[in-house]
Amino acid sequence: MESDTQEPIASTTGTQKPKKWAYTHKYQTAWESNAKFCKSISVSKKGDTHFHCRTCACDCKGGISAVQKHNSSKKHIELSSNAKVDSVFNMPSMIKQKAMLKNIKETEIRIVSFVVEHNIPINVSDHLVSLINSIQLQPKYLAKLTCDRTKCTAIINNVIATTGFEDLVNYLKTNKFSLLVDESTDISSVKILAMVVRTCQNFEVTDQFLTLLPVANATADSMHEAINHFFNSHEIPYQTNLIGFAADGANAMNHDG
Repeated sequence: MESDTQEPIASTTGTQKPKKWAYTHKYQTAWESNAKFCKSISVSKKGDTHFHCRTCACDCKGGISAVQKHNSSKKHIELSSNAKVDSVFNMPSMIKQKAMLKNIKETEIRIVSFVVEHNIPINVSDHLVSLINSIQLQPKYLAKLTCDRTKCTAIINNVIATTGFEDLVNYLKTNKFSLLVDESTDISSVKILAMVVRTCQNFEVTDQFLTLLPVANATADSMHEAINHFFNSHEIPYQTNLIGFAADGANAMNHDG
């Protein structure tokens, strides 16, 4: 509440009229807690009926409505926009700056140590730092972040691999592509056929892993049947969209059947 005093205004004519009261608004220190005014107003040396504007370096008379009117004036707005340099009291201290720089250097050393410990290619550090900078979790939520090897494996198999495979298959249904295949045997002596497709998207040629197909034996007929079954089961029109084929020099790959 503003502290106001009432002063009667005397009549200037001979006819007696009801007295009118003029309200004198006094400065309230509570205004300084208002986020809109706290950085600009303070107590005036001219008395408690005035307020001082630090931005304009002037004293004005009136209450809270006068403060609002002054802050919306052209002069105040122009001076406020020109005040780009923060006060020295708002600048971080040298101690805080040194602590921040030390923390940054320690973080960089920990990232490099992680790369060395796990024998990760150094080129990965470019993407790793970008990934860390993109994390926008607050500290209280960041502490709840977990991704151990079990969860990591589940995300790879059930999220990234599944969605990536579906997107690639949908692309092959409507676009031209080339197929690269290679036969191999895993540690359990099961023969598998690796399939890689080469695509051109936005004038950029890329090779993408498609799938691993188990084959009964490493004959040309068996691999041909497995490839045809894969394309047909996923409704990929390879007869029209497949424009190139590549394989190594194995006898099975060169079979004319």
